[in-house]
Amino acid sequence: MDINKNELKNSLKSASKNQNSVIIKLSFLEILYRKKLTNKYESDINRILDTLGLKGENIKEIKHKMIDKIDKIDIIYEENLVDENIGLEYFKNIRNDIHNILIDLSRYLTEISYYNNIYYDIISRSEFDSNIRINFEEFYKEIYSFLMKDETLLNQKISEIVWTIPIKISKKKYYDIIENSFKYSFKNSSKKKVDILFKRFKSIFNGTLEWGYVDSFDKYFRLSQYYKDIDYKKLSTQELEKEYISSGEVIKEIEILLDYIRELGMITNKFIIINILKNNMSSSEKKDITKFINEINKNSEETLKDRIDTMEKLLISSTKEYQDITKDIINSNINIDDDLQSLYSTTEKVIGYLKDYFIESEELIFSKDEIVDQSYLNKTIDNFIQFIERNVRNMDNVNRKIRMKKILSLLDTPFRTPDEFFDYLKSSIEFNNDKEEIKYIFNEIYTIISNYKERP
Repeated sequence: MDINKNELKNSLKSASKNQNSVIIKLSFLEILYRKKLTNKYESDINRILDTLGLKGENIKEIKHKMIDKIDKIDIIYEENLVDENIGLEYFKNIRNDIHNILIDLSRYLTEISYYNNIYYDIISRSEFDSNIRINFEEFYKEIYSFLMKDETLLNQKISEIVWTIPIKISKKKYYDIIENSFKYSFKNSSKKKVDILFKRFKSIFNGTLEWGYVDSFDKYFRLSQYYKDIDYKKLSTQELEKEYISSGEVIKEIEILLDYIRELGMITNKFIIINILKNNMSSSEKKDITKFINEINKNSEETLKDRIDTMEKLLISSTKEYQDITKDIINSNINIDDDLQSLYSTTEKVIGYLKDYFIESEELIFSKDEIVDQSYLNKTIDNFIQFIERNVRNMDNVNRKIRMKKILSLLDTPFRTPDEFFDYLKSSIEFNNDKEEIKYIFNEIYTIISNYKERP
C-alpha cells in the first residue's frame, strides 16, 4: 500500500512537471503572439494616450517596460542572471498598476454609457415607426424558443432582454429580486470575494462616488461631467443625435484603451507564470526552454496562433492527467505532506493567472477565506440596498431606472424559474397602455433575437 502511495505521489509530480512544461511554452507563445496583436493598433493607442496627460505617460511607461522584457525574452532563463527588473515582484507590481488603471477606466465607461443609452432610448423612440402586430402569445413563444435554443447562453440572453425592457415593478419587488439573487450567488463565496464584488456593484451603480474618480483620468472625468450636465429633455432630436454620436465615440475610445491594457495585463500574467515556475526547473530543462524560445521568436502571427492552439490541446490532456491522479490521491486518503502542498499551491497560482483574462484583483483570484457567514452576507446585501436608496433620491426618474436596470441585468440569477422571468417580462410590457410603446419593446427584443441568429 505504501508503495502505491509513493507511486501516486511520484506520478503526480511527473504529471505536474509535464503540465508546467506545457504552461511555460504556452506562456511564451502567448507573449509573442499578443505583442504582434498589440502592434497592429499601436498608432491608434499612442494617439489616445497623447490626450491623457500624466496618466497617458504612465500607460506608455508600462507599455515600454513590457516591450523591453519581450525583446529580452531569450535571456529570461540564463543561468546566474541577476536582474531585479525581470523577477516575480517586478511583474506583480506592474500587474497591480494595470488592474487599478482598468478599474478607473471602467468607471468612466459605465457612467458615460448610461448617458449614451439614455440618448439612444429617446432618439430611437422618436424615430420608431413599425407595423409590428401585437400578439403576446406568439411573442412569448418566440422568446421562449430563443432562450432555450442554446441554454449555455441563457443567462446572457436574459441579461440583454432585461437591459432592453423598461422596469415596471414595485421597488419592493425589485429589492426582493436583488436580495434573493445575491443570497443564492454568494452563499458559497468567501468574505473577501463578497466585499470586493459588492464594492464593484456600488461602483457600477454610481462610480462618481469612488475615490480617484475626479482625478484618475481628467479627460474622461470632464467628459462624463459634461454628459451628466446636459439637459437632454430640452434638446432637439438633432442636438441629441450629436451628443449620442459624441458619447459613442468616447465609449469606443475607452473600450479600445481597455482592450489594449488588458492585453498588456495578460502578457504580464504570462511573465508572472514563467517566474513562478522557472525556479523549480533543472538546468537541462531551462536549456530546452531557451531552445524553444529561440525557435518561436521569429514565428509569424499565424504560426504562433497555430502553435498556441496545439499547445492548448496538450494543456487539456496534461491537466486531465494531473486531475485524475489528484482524485486517486484523495480517494486513497494519502497524507498531503509539505511537498504535495507546495505542488498544489504552485499549480493553483499558475492556473489562476493563466485563466485571468480580465486582470482581476489577486485577492479575488486566490481568496482562501472561509465561506462567508450568512448574517454578514445579509448585512452586506442590506447595505447595498440602502446605498441604492440613498443615491436614487437625487436622481431623476430616467437616471434612477437605467442604473437600477443595469444592476438587474448583471445578476447571475435574477429569476429562479422561467415563470419568474416571464412574469417580469409581462409586467414590463402588458402593464403599458401605449400600443406604440409595446411595439417598440417588441421590436427591441426582436432585434436581440435577430442579432443572435446572425452570429457565426
